[in-house]
Amino acid sequence: MKKILIGLVLLAAFTFLLGPFVAGYLVESRFQESLQSINKNVSVKLKTATYQRGWFSSKVTFEVPAEIAQVMGIPAKEGIKKYFIDLKINHGPVIFSDSGIQIGLGNLRPVLSESITNKIGNKISSTFRFNFARTIAIYVDIKDFEQKFGEGKDSNVIIKKFKLDFTTNLLWNAGDFATTFDKIAYASPEMNVAFFGYKAKMVYGKRLRDAGAEKSTGSLKKLLISSKKNDFFAKKILVTDLESTSITRVKAGNIEAEGVFKIKSLQINDSKPISFVLPIRLLKLDEALYIKLEEIVSGSSPDIAKAADVATELINKEPELHFDNIILTIDGNTIKSNVLLKGVAYPKGQKLGIFNFKYALYFKASVDLSKQALTDLIAISMKIKNESEATDATPANQEKEVSEQIKSLVDLWKEQNIIAKKGDNYRIDLEFKKGKMILNGKEIP
Repeated sequence: MKKILIGLVLLAAFTFLLGPFVAGYLVESRFQESLQSINKNVSVKLKTATYQRGWFSSKVTFEVPAEIAQVMGIPAKEGIKKYFIDLKINHGPVIFSDSGIQIGLGNLRPVLSESITNKIGNKISSTFRFNFARTIAIYVDIKDFEQKFGEGKDSNVIIKKFKLDFTTNLLWNAGDFATTFDKIAYASPEMNVAFFGYKAKMVYGKRLRDAGAEKSTGSLKKLLISSKKNDFFAKKILVTDLESTSITRVKAGNIEAEGVFKIKSLQINDSKPISFVLPIRLLKLDEALYIKLEEIVSGSSPDIAKAADVATELINKEPELHFDNIILTIDGNTIKSNVLLKGVAYPKGQKLGIFNFKYALYFKASVDLSKQALTDLIAISMKIKNESEATDATPANQEKEVSEQIKSLVDLWKEQNIIAKKGDNYRIDLEFKKGKMILNGKEIP
């Protein structure tokens, strides 16, 4: 019995005394590995100013981009125009956190100033946990957060019930991501934008039993954009019930993807509602060349000549982007279209340049629409334009004027071969090939 007790005491001593020391070395290696992995996938690179490893915890100082620092209220370091935030990593194997006792290599938390803590209180909580199996778990919870910013503090951001849950395996490049929020809104003297009821989920890598695969779904209940300026782009845009699904795989060294984007209702300045279905397929995009090109152009000083060489190689593989059976519906009247965008290989010895880039592209599109659908589409665009212009005309006179303008515009388009008659409906055929544009069978000079 005494031996068992002594063994338990020694195990506890190792766990709580020596364990954190060993975990400190492991978590530092894991931290640097994670940073490199993150920087490969983001445009704004994360920089570590200092990393101080201790026995039970480590302190990390990050340099924060100015635009993020200003929103968070992080002051610039005295004497230099740079912003920093401190992070604390509590070493495992036993981690005590706000969410309870956890097992892992370490748990990362930001060390916020008193002024920032007073602002956010208990409205924002987050954890960044390093696990033993080379996995990272990130969790963010924002309850009800509001932050004013701008020179006169006349702009603000509101976030309600935001949750993010992300797990990734560094060894297998696999994981899953989920996020939801009730509301995110931005308000300024010029414009208000508000998103409501968002849900998104992504699974990637070997969790799909296919290395390099990625599957995602997303939905948004409502999007409202209102402009306080009386400009051409509309004073109010209301979108309801957005949905998207996509799956991406790497096959034989090529990225292939397919998905669907849907909008149940889009209204511009209280126009007739428009619904939208956009299927998409990507084929024959060389993964290695795409990654290489992305690395070149995302650098601080991209090598233009090198980028042109890699882009030429990529185009010569003739990747294809298909939009098959796009359907736009206005008040029950449909507009159907198909679009193909394809790379065209250059002759041997030639490469992408300013004067010959048009020969590397093939484009073909067809649009079928009824008379009423065309009328509704023009009416919506004219309604936007007319509402942006001051007028003394009565609603009845405005409607009559719009009706006359639509008839004149349709007649003009037929005369100019922009639209072609197809039975009782209209059709548009557009093709771009070998640097020439062909509209409804006729070349455009």
